[in-house]
Amino acid sequence: MRLHRSLDRLVNGRTAVMEESSFRSLEPDAEHGPILDPADAPLLFKLLDHLDRKMGGVRPTEVRVGMLPACGVLDLGNGRKGRQILIIGLPCFQIWTVDELSAVIAHEMAHLKLLDAVFTREVVHICARLRESNPHRRPWGRFFGRWVGTMAARICRGMEFRADRWSALCFRPETLSRALEKLLVVEPIFQLVLENFDDEWNGDTVYDHFARAWDGIGEDKFADLRRKLIAKAEVDPLDPHPSLVDRLNRLAKSRKDQPPPDSAKAVRLLTNPDQLKKMLSNRLFGARSAAAASVFFPATEND
Repeated sequence: MRLHRSLDRLVNGRTAVMEESSFRSLEPDAEHGPILDPADAPLLFKLLDHLDRKMGGVRPTEVRVGMLPACGVLDLGNGRKGRQILIIGLPCFQIWTVDELSAVIAHEMAHLKLLDAVFTREVVHICARLRESNPHRRPWGRFFGRWVGTMAARICRGMEFRADRWSALCFRPETLSRALEKLLVVEPIFQLVLENFDDEWNGDTVYDHFARAWDGIGEDKFADLRRKLIAKAEVDPLDPHPSLVDRLNRLAKSRKDQPPPDSAKAVRLLTNPDQLKKMLSNRLFGARSAAAASVFFPATEND
């Protein structure tokens, strides 16, 4: 199969570039994905109830299923009020176990609990206002905006490591590490699926093809991909979000050698995953003339 030949080339050192694939906003927040109701994923909402009690009172006001392999939170309100959105990409449900998804959600809930998402939102708005300042002072505004962004990036990196520590207190560090390793490997694989996907193939969605590609990767190939991606990972000290390799290195200090125990696939938390696959696949490929979609969800509010 063409996809598996492409994966073999990737393992041998050749990278793939995602072709343009995009979607049309069907409603104001369509880029964040549809909102889940408790009836759509009752066990997922029970998990959120458990984390709410365990972490001292923190719960998103909306849970959305996104199109791409990423998980994150947005705070669109004021402090603890307003809209706090948890976004879980559908591919994440396909690659993670229930325990791994739980560890990642605990990380994201720590961001809400500690108001990290509020800080990020406010910094983005401050930098935007500085860039759009008085034309006569615009050079100084751009300079000060870059300085604020640089200082904030250091703080945001510390927030990520702190959220990992919170997650490790709720679940095993090796469980979070395994989830991050899968997230590291899934990006190029999902890119290859997007490259090779033909939306006229027997009515299957892009997520059906991705599931078959992911299931076809054994432990040896997974370990080889992980090793190669870690080896060529570049660390940008000004990036507000530390690389997955940075986070894995930090977690390695506290995790044990044995792998985490097995648990059920996270996709079982969804009542009707097939309906979500069709909906999100149609959005992802519904308007090829729009702007190209990112592999990861925006980390901040869209202005």
